[in-house]
Amino acid sequence: MPEVRADTVVQRPLSEVWHFVQEMDNWAPMMRGYVSHEKHSDEQSTWKLTGDLGPFSKTIEVSVKVTEWVQADRVAFELTGITEQVQGTGTLQLGMDAPERSGWDRFWD
Repeated sequence: MPEVRADTVVQRPLSEVWHFVQEMDNWAPMMRGYVSHEKHSDEQSTWKLTGDLGPFSKTIEVSVKVTEWVQADRVAFELTGITEQVQGTGTLQLGMDAPERSGWDRFWD
């Protein structure tokens, strides 16, 4: 099963980051392969995502349901395919310590 992970360090107070994350319209466009989304409620939406497999790409629609809101900590959600048989889960985790950065990472900054 494919797995995607992205880490971003945000130099803002946790309360400001949580205020941003509370609104799905803010973070949905940050997802890999994002094309568009339509929000139906605070917990339900439909997303269009594009995935690449070698020289081919395919756009699919998925239903996204937020399954957990833990204030200033995390948002968890489930994805279920509408146009293809796919399903998965995702989590936005806040308040984690920044990962150890190598000398090369600092060089490229």
